[in-house]
Amino acid sequence: MYETAAVDRRALQEVRQLLRMLRRPFLLEQNRLARALRQAYDAADPLAAVMCALRESFYGSPAFGEIYREIVERCDVRAESTKRAAFAMHMSVRTFFRFRKEAITLVATTVSRKLHALEAPRMDARAS
Repeated sequence: MYETAAVDRRALQEVRQLLRMLRRPFLLEQNRLARALRQAYDAADPLAAVMCALRESFYGSPAFGEIYREIVERCDVRAESTKRAAFAMHMSVRTFFRFRKEAITLVATTVSRKLHALEAPRMDARAS
C-alpha cells in the first residue's frame, strides 16, 4: 500500500501522538504539528485542521479510505481497544494492525505534503 520509507519514523510517531490527542482535543493547541496544520489549512482551531487532514488523507484512498477512517475514529477518537475495534470491524487483529499502520502512514504522508507546501513559499521568498 503506502510506503513507510517515504515517511520517516519520527513523522509517523508525531502523527500517532497527534491522533491520540483527538480524544482530548483541548490538548491539540499544545501540539506543534496541530498548530502547523491549523496554519496550513487556515482553520479556526487545531481540531478542525486535524479533521481536514484526516478527510483529505482518507478521501484520497477510495479503496480503503472508509476502513482507515473507521479505525482512526474507533481507536483515536473513541479510545476503543484495538482488539474490540478489530472484532467490531470483522477482521483479525493482525489485519487490523496492518490497516492501522497504512492509515497512519497515509495521514503522515498527507500532513508532510501539506506542511511542505506551506514551507515552499517561505523558502522561495527567502531565496529572492
